[in-house]
Amino acid sequence: MANFGNVKQSPGYVKCSSHYDIPLGLDIQFDKWDFCFLILIILPRLYIYIENIDRDVFSSSNGWNDSTSSISSSSRYITVEVSGLGEKLLEIEDGPIVNPHNFNYKLNPGSMICSLESASQKPLILIYIHSDPSHDKRRLLIRETWGSPYNFKDFEIRTIFLCGITNNNTMLQEALELEYDRYRDIVQEDFIDTYRNLTYKGIMALKWISQNCMKALLILKADDDIFLNIFKLMSRLNTIMHDNGILKSNNNNINNNINKDINLFMCNVWDRMMVIRDPKSKWYVSEAEFPENYFGRYCSGSAYAYTTSMVPMMFRMSRHVPFFWVDDYYITGLLPSKMKIPVKYEEINRLYFLAPGLFLEKFSMNDGDGEESRLAIGHSHNINQFLAVWRMVLKKYANATMS
Repeated sequence: MANFGNVKQSPGYVKCSSHYDIPLGLDIQFDKWDFCFLILIILPRLYIYIENIDRDVFSSSNGWNDSTSSISSSSRYITVEVSGLGEKLLEIEDGPIVNPHNFNYKLNPGSMICSLESASQKPLILIYIHSDPSHDKRRLLIRETWGSPYNFKDFEIRTIFLCGITNNNTMLQEALELEYDRYRDIVQEDFIDTYRNLTYKGIMALKWISQNCMKALLILKADDDIFLNIFKLMSRLNTIMHDNGILKSNNNNINNNINKDINLFMCNVWDRMMVIRDPKSKWYVSEAEFPENYFGRYCSGSAYAYTTSMVPMMFRMSRHVPFFWVDDYYITGLLPSKMKIPVKYEEINRLYFLAPGLFLEKFSMNDGDGEESRLAIGHSHNINQFLAVWRMVLKKYANATMS
């Protein structure tokens, strides 16, 4: 067995005579047999240990498995490098869990939502929608309009609605369960569904996608009072994905046509949005909650799109970032800013018009050549206006394709 008696402290890594540096806080001199012992015995065990952490995290269909929460109470990195080649083999982080998201699913369609025929070569787009349990009419409207899986020929659309629970409203819960039994497109966890709990919905989305829909090319989030000209929006997103190398042209095999290493948000980008300090405002944030006067870069929560590659990292990071109720900033700004990977934001601000009082007027002009012709994302509280604009959209974009 290898002799580990010749050990001395080092500021940050282990020195190995065979040109291998291992930053574990010790300096150990190895001969060639010791090095073989390290490679054959120690490193495979470390690999299995890390694999088990990931498996524990995403295996449970009922929620996050907290078996890894006692590993460490302070952040650290474990890195194994081949110093001669500069190759990094492994990097993990664990730290104090301050936002465990200990909620259980009450309704969960599981991976069947994102299942595809084995022969399908169409890219998969997952849409998830923040919805109040009582908003059954809005959900039905979206299913029959821009959230329908039948709008496009060249890619697959899947839509889910995210809900929490209401306090002691048994009849509403029973109605939601009947709706779920019919459509199988509702995901519900047992947190209370309130405005200041919307961040829990965002984290639930990250958890559910990590467990059930990582095959999706793109994630599109919207609220249930948002109208999307889905054809115009997807045309723009498709162009952005090609421009950023996420989609490659002229390749019939979808598995070889996607670059999954690019982390990208496409949205109405807000930079240095001022924090509201007026206690009378719905969006009031106290200095105790958020001491800075401006938010960092993030996406408007009305609707935004992002690449699926970021989802597991964002979900893991959410356990180490304290809960903050401003959900669009927390999900699209704070979590990405904490990840040690490059994240890019593409502005599509010109596609948005979010004043509901002028929704019909602005989107009725969408077929012209003026500024309104650019609009794709609107805010509507009126079902009749919503349907009127959708009928106009269908006349123009019937049988739309992604190309």
